[in-house]
Amino acid sequence: MPVLDEILSRVPDAAKDARLTLTSALTSTALTPTQRSGAAVAAALAAGSRELADALGAELSAEDRVGVDTAVALMGMTNVWYTYVDFAADEQLKTIPPQLRMVSYGKHGGVPKLDFELYALSASLVGKCRPCIVSHVQEVRTAGASTEALRDIGRIAASVNAVSKFV
Repeated sequence: MPVLDEILSRVPDAAKDARLTLTSALTSTALTPTQRSGAAVAAALAAGSRELADALGAELSAEDRVGVDTAVALMGMTNVWYTYVDFAADEQLKTIPPQLRMVSYGKHGGVPKLDFELYALSASLVGKCRPCIVSHVQEVRTAGASTEALRDIGRIAASVNAVSKFV
């Protein structure tokens, strides 16, 4: 991936650990290549780096990219809403529907449910939404993901988030 290599070459030596962690995480064997790339793109978009997202997703199919983009768009809303409700600690606020449109959540953005949940988890990690993280970990576990897969999603999200600060 020459574009990704060029982007990573711009990461300063001060952030070498993040760059090397990302490179290593992108070779995870606990996740499929599509899951790795999709999770990385989701984290990059959640971190606000379209350039990094496009480089990380260069090998994704158009259908997989729609699934990632759908997960990121939904998490862009829900991460803010549920963090707000969590921090507000207002019992009445917790009881009313958020009235956020989420029709595409039920369709998983057209990708397998496990993949969609991994992308949503990656975006939620960057979004730092505790309720969303708990929910997506539970969904991923129910779908059969291993502890190593969960670790690798965390590694991908953390390192992409760090690298995105420099590119």
